[in-house]
Amino acid sequence: IETLIRDDDREILLTSDGGNQDAALRLAQFVRDRDLTVRVRQFCLSACSTYVLAMAPRGVVDPYTSVAFHHTAAWIIDTYAARANMPADTRWRAGSARERQAYRSAGLEDTLLDRIAMAVEPTCLAVGRGLAGQRGRHERRYEWDIPDRSAARTIYGDRVTGYWPDDLQ
Repeated sequence: IETLIRDDDREILLTSDGGNQDAALRLAQFVRDRDLTVRVRQFCLSACSTYVLAMAPRGVVDPYTSVAFHHTAAWIIDTYAARANMPADTRWRAGSARERQAYRSAGLEDTLLDRIAMAVEPTCLAVGRGLAGQRGRHERRYEWDIPDRSAARTIYGDRVTGYWPDDLQ
């Protein structure tokens, strides 16, 4: 992205259905380092809403744009690791640590990642063995939370302005 942004640019325009956590964290850091405004148009889902827009110094949501979240990687990793009694310093938990550190570096509380995740209907993930050792399949699906203006203010504070679905009511 560095090659696409000119020195005099003050804003980037995103339409994103999400993506890779590490790439989104790098983009969020780039946006912060350059003090850019993030404008989202049409949709900003998953990694876009959780990392790039949440960590941006300023954001603008264009009219009729959907901003939506699902469970955060930090919450999923930490929840499953706790259930497995996994120590905090294991390699598998590094993704959660990176995500939480990025939020703290952006001046956000890392517990916001858990609040975002808990706003979404819980789902059951994976294939595993039941109590009797029988192999069982658990349905995996994404559930989404589309925040109203009040919830968006809790997540983004005053840094993000613009359209929210409840503006139509």
